[in-house]
Parts: sequence; structure tokens; C-alpha cells
Amino acid sequence: MGDYSALPTLTQVTKAIFGNKRAHFWKLSTDGTSTWPAAGLTLTPANLGLVAIDQLFIDPGISGIMFTYDYTNQVLHAYTAPTTSGPTHVMVKATGSTPVAAVVNILALGYGVN
Repeated sequence: MGDYSALPTLTQVTKAIFGNKRAHFWKLSTDGTSTWPAAGLTLTPANLGLVAIDQLFIDPGISGIMFTYDYTNQVLHAYTAPTTSGPTHVMVKATGSTPVAAVVNILALGYGVN
């Protein structure tokens, strides 16, 4: 799994309680010079101040990068625009050699405060 070595800065913006769930809002910032881990960026419930993640909402802003969260392996994957043009413009998974520059807003809904 990927780690945080010289990668993003994870900053908590705010948190709230919705019924029996916790909502934690985060900002993930990357500098654009470090590369994204090929296996994804490890993002556990504890990283987000929770005991368990029920849902994760990711707003990539205007970065042009798409992010998905793998709930089973607890990693965040980044997808960038294709490097070649053509009729099939498929997003390309960022690998260990892909620099990623983005400010990403994350809403983590889950249980318990860690």
C-alpha cells in the first residue's frame, strides 16, 4: 500500500455529528512534484479521525484528476487524463511515476471518533 512519504498534506477542516454518524471534512493537498503511490495512497479510518468509514465523498475541485476510494484495501486512487488523444479518452491510473497536483475536499462519514 502507498504511504504519506512526501506526498499530501491532510488537514481537518471541521467535523460534525449526524444522528449516530460522524462527519469529518478534510482537505488533501499535493504539491505536484511528488509522485502518487502506484498501489494508491493509504487512507484509513484512523487517518480521518474515525473508527470505521461508512461513506467517503471526494471533490477533486478543478484539478482534472479523478479520485476513487477502495474501501476493502483502504486506499485512495488517483486517475489522470490520458497522455494520448483518440476516440477513447480513458482516465489513466496514477502510478509511482505520476506527479499529482491537486487540492481535494473529502467528506468522511463513519462511526466513532478516534
